[in-house]
Amino acid sequence: MATLTGGGVRPLTARSSTATALVMALLTATGWALLSGGWQESSASALLVGLAGVIEAVILARGRVSRSVALLIAPVLLFASVLPASIGTRPETGPGGIPHLIGQYATAAATGLLGNAQWEFQVSLSALLWVVGAWTAWFAVRERRGALASGPCWAVLAVTVINAPTADQVGLPAAVAAVLAILLIAAVYLDGLNDSWQDRRVGVLPGTDGRFAGAAAGAGVLVVVIALLMPPLTSTDISGRLFAVGGNHGGKGSGISPGGSGLGPPGTVRFSPSTIPGGPLTLANTPVLNYTSSISTGLYLRMATDGVFDGGNWLPDESALNNGDFSQQVTGPGRIPRDRSVADGGVGALQQPVSVTVTLSKDTSGDNTLPFPGEPDASTVAARVNGLQQPIVGGALLTVDSATAVQPIAGSSFTTTATQPAASADQLRAASRNYPSFIDRDQFTTLADDPTHGGAVITALARQWTRNTSNPYDAATAIEAQLRDPRLFNYTLDPPQPPSSPSVWPVTYFLTTSHRGYCQYFATAMGAMLRALGIPARLVNGYGPGTSPNSAARGVDQEAIYQVGSNDAHTWVEAYFPGYGWIPFEPTPPSNAGDYKPFSRGSVSAPAGPAPTRAPSVSPAPSVPAPGHSPPPSTSNGSSVPMVVRTAAAALALLLVPLMVFSAWFLRPRGLRGVWRRVGLVGSLAGVPRSPALTFDEYASRLSAALPRERAGTGPGRSRGADWRSALADIAAGSDRALYGRGGPAPGESARIVAAWRRLARVAPHVGWRLLRRHTISR
Repeated sequence: MATLTGGGVRPLTARSSTATALVMALLTATGWALLSGGWQESSASALLVGLAGVIEAVILARGRVSRSVALLIAPVLLFASVLPASIGTRPETGPGGIPHLIGQYATAAATGLLGNAQWEFQVSLSALLWVVGAWTAWFAVRERRGALASGPCWAVLAVTVINAPTADQVGLPAAVAAVLAILLIAAVYLDGLNDSWQDRRVGVLPGTDGRFAGAAAGAGVLVVVIALLMPPLTSTDISGRLFAVGGNHGGKGSGISPGGSGLGPPGTVRFSPSTIPGGPLTLANTPVLNYTSSISTGLYLRMATDGVFDGGNWLPDESALNNGDFSQQVTGPGRIPRDRSVADGGVGALQQPVSVTVTLSKDTSGDNTLPFPGEPDASTVAARVNGLQQPIVGGALLTVDSATAVQPIAGSSFTTTATQPAASADQLRAASRNYPSFIDRDQFTTLADDPTHGGAVITALARQWTRNTSNPYDAATAIEAQLRDPRLFNYTLDPPQPPSSPSVWPVTYFLTTSHRGYCQYFATAMGAMLRALGIPARLVNGYGPGTSPNSAARGVDQEAIYQVGSNDAHTWVEAYFPGYGWIPFEPTPPSNAGDYKPFSRGSVSAPAGPAPTRAPSVSPAPSVPAPGHSPPPSTSNGSSVPMVVRTAAAALALLLVPLMVFSAWFLRPRGLRGVWRRVGLVGSLAGVPRSPALTFDEYASRLSAALPRERAGTGPGRSRGADWRSALADIAAGSDRALYGRGGPAPGESARIVAAWRRLARVAPHVGWRLLRRHTISR
């Protein structure tokens, strides 16, 4: 570095255009990752809106507009950018007019990402990318704050990688975006240095800016490659430690408040994927779906299972604090990619196939969860399947906890196929207690206690109720019968609340004191008691069979249409029996909310299809997508390429891209300065860095002497040695003539120097290889 007192030094080149280009590239990569995540049917027009935000922010930043004015103008520019991309698909609602239009867009932008409406989601996604692009451009170009500028992109990437429905497609664009974010931080920092040095009239030696950029690019690529290839420190899901359980849970309604006993203001009966016994509920029967089944009776429709018991509540397996087996796979129409080996334990023997054709009028799940008439096996729509998998690379799913359609399903018809256990009571009594490994690994017998000692109370009560039983099946039926006994327990939507002090689990208070509750209380109690006895258990959330308007058709007409409403939301229990799989139990007594009866054992009533077999041999439902769906192709395990191969391919692509960029830069210098910058790079590799004290000829001679000498002879080695030495001599001589010759450089001199460099560049890989061999042997 030197003070600007004469020639030979110069300030760094202004980088505002570089920063702008990097911002646009970063937003493009971030949008690519976001659109690859499978968030509904996202359109690339959202990315164009984001790029418009970049351009608008750059114009404001370079126009020296004040921060306050830019902040005031931003909403107008946002609206002007989003409007052309979405006005053609805007739903016509309300009275119309400009105020209504603005209000509709404002509401969609603020809440669209939280719902399923396609237009609102697209507007909100476009607004998000516009804000990210404008923020990044403003802070990079105007404020010169690289880390702050890239912050929103990092946040979007983190949310996408963690939560995207098709996260396996996000890896490559997220890696590219990460490299670009690091480059942007470096470029903005270099811009700041440039301003500082110019203010102090300080220049830099030739090549400083290029070396800085090269180091930043190398560091960015290295960090991302390490992140891709380094194994995780843990497979434990720690989200439960960071976020308290609360909010609107509860399969029989909302009204769940965070903390405390989980009781809140009155809610309504509805479906929820979690089982959290709560406060009083009310009935508000909203139509949900109609279905016809392949057998002559109504069916329980399962939508989600809860395998984690925590603080008196039941949560989905993905909420576990110590569960590394949870996985999500995307599959097309047809059979669900899962482990169907009875030996592995994911499914049981003596299973009977059952199917339902569903017409969904309202998606009460909020995320397109599919209903199945038993253990999920197949569907006619593409879905994201969640469950626990074998703890090996590419392991198949042992459980299917839920399946959510890739496309919105409200208003459509589809078919789902499942299996139901056909084992008799005697067969279940004789089942062994040799559970498969995943039962213990995924803690299906764990009943975690806490300072309230609710677990201890439940364990003591379970032992008391089952003291006269000798096998898990009789113990389960004893608990079921006790809870269904109207002399002991009663169904109510207004359960008594436990005292606030001392703290008591609602289910413990239900078992020991109130003896009154709704299905969540009964199912939570039975599931906890089974685990207290060492019997694997989980809870199932979904809907009861519903009702058929033509009561005479029940049991006779297999085409009877069953109607299911929000009041049919229900929770029941499944216990695991080795060899037979998950067996359902109904601890909730009959009431005005539903005439729930114990599950029958043996063959499912009046099967319309084949009789039960020793192993599930289900003909998959027709793999024809429902109208309006265009799912991805189905594969045997949710992806035709194993995750290891995809990760390696992403890492290879990440290495090849910078290698190609470097090769293009290395082979195409711009003028004399660019040639000597590359010669200096070769010299650094050979251990002969450039020195300002050496003339061109002196440095070329010293570098020629340092390069590996070839063997004597007339073979290829001799021609390579002659090539690089003659090329260095030509570069040095041409540089002397160009800089010190009378009248300036001769016409074509720069072109001859560049041509000489390319002769050297062609043999550079060979030179590098020989340098590496020499260095290795010398060590």
